[in-house]
Amino acid sequence: MSDLLEEFVFDSREHLGKAQSQLLELENDPGSRERLNALMGTLHTVKGNSGFVNLRHLYELLHSAESLLQTVRETGRDCPRPVVDRLFQVLDTAEAIMGRLENDEDDEVDWMPSLLEALGEMSRSLEAGGDGSPPVPSVAPASGGSASGECEAGPGWAGPPDAPDPAPRGSFPFDADLPVQLLNLTDGKMAEEGRCYVEGSRELLRKGALGLILDMRSITSITGPEVRILRELRDFWGPRLAIVASRESQPDLCRIFDVLEPQGFKGLYPAEEAARDALK
Repeated sequence: MSDLLEEFVFDSREHLGKAQSQLLELENDPGSRERLNALMGTLHTVKGNSGFVNLRHLYELLHSAESLLQTVRETGRDCPRPVVDRLFQVLDTAEAIMGRLENDEDDEVDWMPSLLEALGEMSRSLEAGGDGSPPVPSVAPASGGSASGECEAGPGWAGPPDAPDPAPRGSFPFDADLPVQLLNLTDGKMAEEGRCYVEGSRELLRKGALGLILDMRSITSITGPEVRILRELRDFWGPRLAIVASRESQPDLCRIFDVLEPQGFKGLYPAEEAARDALK
């Protein structure tokens, strides 16, 4: 990978992380034009940079996403949930392209034509007075998780239209004998094994586990699928979910937790010991 492309990927990942947070904020406040405009601006920046390095597929994807947001703005309505779901797919696809670029591959993914068509159909639906339906398929909980085996699942999202199902396998990560469960996370681990975490949560809650600690101090970036796994875990565990992370050294990561809970995320701790004390 050339120095110019390496710099583009590094810069784009920062912008895509920012866009993830902005999209979550828009989802929580769908009528906010300020949040919608901020997201458009971030996508516009990555789009412009992609044109500069001649990544025409990524450019076209972000242009279509920006046009969809423009259509929402022109209707004067709140941003519909189907649009938010589709835009999460756009960000996930952009992140997948970053990975391809790092491996000296091009910026084309198999599901790009279907995703572009879906974005166009959504814009036409909004212009006709609809809400962008049909909605994106929801993330269905995986079945078959068990405390003694492996959990076969997708990476935590429904995937763009016609996208191949990666269906990674991950070891069941919980010990049901412990009153408080601990997961030490590294970059990419939650995307690979997140569905197993969700399935494990169901089983542990049924058995009366006291809580779940996610130690995220080794995390340097977080993707769309991982954000959605965090949301599902938050729904399952409620106040019994504790996050170990640093607001000083991981401000962007911690900002996502606050976006997930607009009133302020109360379960953030600087060390595992503090998290355990809070959950006991």
